[in-house]
Amino acid sequence: MRFGVLVACVCLPGVAAAQTDMMAMAHESAANQLGVLEYCQAQGYTDGSAVLAEQGVISRMPAYAGSTAAAEATGKAGTIAANGQSVSLSDMAAKGHSTQAGLCQQMAASAKQAAASNAASFGPGGVPRMPGGMPAMPGGMPAMPAMPGAPQPQ
Repeated sequence: MRFGVLVACVCLPGVAAAQTDMMAMAHESAANQLGVLEYCQAQGYTDGSAVLAEQGVISRMPAYAGSTAAAEATGKAGTIAANGQSVSLSDMAAKGHSTQAGLCQQMAASAKQAAASNAASFGPGGVPRMPGGMPAMPGGMPAMPAMPGAPQPQ
């Protein structure tokens, strides 16, 4: 029994570090996408609705203490950055993927769709919503009422 507890204690710091890394990547990716959408708006390729949608997604993410300013600045320069790699919208357009305007419009549509899905699933601060849109209670689901005629716990 002690061995199992010891293993859990030794593994937890690694799990926490992995979760922190994933949280950082998620926030940096969202900040970069926000920056790219701001770039698209500044170029006149999209309106401000996609920026507002992405800001809504970010507002529903769990809190993050790190800085995402560099990722957002990279996006504002018209560069998509993820997982240590980056590519500019102009390079993507030059390689025949689309025009910058077309890429921006695709990203804006995706951001709006993700925001709508995210808003239905999560409340402020990343709190999951239960079916029907109610925020879930911290610590899990509330206890369900007992079924009539079912044995009751003692």
